[in-house]
Amino acid sequence: MRIRCSELGNIMSADSKTTITAKQLERLTELKSKIQLTEKQAIERDTLEEKKNAKPELSKGAKTFIQKKALYEKYGIEDVIQSRYLDKGNLCEDEAIQLYSSIHADKEIAIKNEEGYSNKWIAGTPDLILNDKIVDVKCSWSIDSFPFFEDLVPRNYYWQLQAYMWLTDKNKSQLAYVLVNTPDHLFNQELEREKWKVKDTLGVLDLTAEQESDIYEELYPKHNFDRIPFEKRVKVFNIEASQTDQWKIQERVELANEYFNEIIELI
Repeated sequence: MRIRCSELGNIMSADSKTTITAKQLERLTELKSKIQLTEKQAIERDTLEEKKNAKPELSKGAKTFIQKKALYEKYGIEDVIQSRYLDKGNLCEDEAIQLYSSIHADKEIAIKNEEGYSNKWIAGTPDLILNDKIVDVKCSWSIDSFPFFEDLVPRNYYWQLQAYMWLTDKNKSQLAYVLVNTPDHLFNQELEREKWKVKDTLGVLDLTAEQESDIYEELYPKHNFDRIPFEKRVKVFNIEASQTDQWKIQERVELANEYFNEIIELI
């Protein structure tokens, strides 16, 4: 079983009981450097040493994800995820790529990649493969979900991009969030959703024209970004390849396959 690069975030969390943290490693080093330990410190040292040497195990969430994969493989049972966020991403992908490339592609022609890549463990299709990097483009649903002030790469996307770099043999990558206007039909659906929320809160069947106007005036700026300069509508996170983390992907996919085979036999 290969894992899609976009799915890796589901299995990369390890069971905390069998995974030692950086802080715990630091504490273990400190304890081992002491000439004499109290009984309590000796127990702590041995516990941390055992945790350090323990075989990694999948987290509960990872096991749940693999169980669903097994159900689909054996019986065709699948969770179909549909959302307005995915709809916008699919509908606006080309526009988002065009906006990203106009600012960050350094005059290189950025064409949506359609070629899938795979190895023994993973498979995926990066959005853009440029000369020196790969790029994954994300359409933010609204201005509320655009990471204006964020500095950290979301964990799931970090693993996705490490996987893409591994597959394409690139050392650099970018995660690019892009603000493109929400298509009219999706915006209108969201507008109706907000109206229903207000009616439910107020306990009324209908809203006044003024109330509907207020809802529209509040919602529209969150989905139309024409007032924002193009260069401010793209937020880029740079991620470099980590061979260590790519080895972790391999290790975790192998663990996932072991568990997958166990579940297939059980169901």
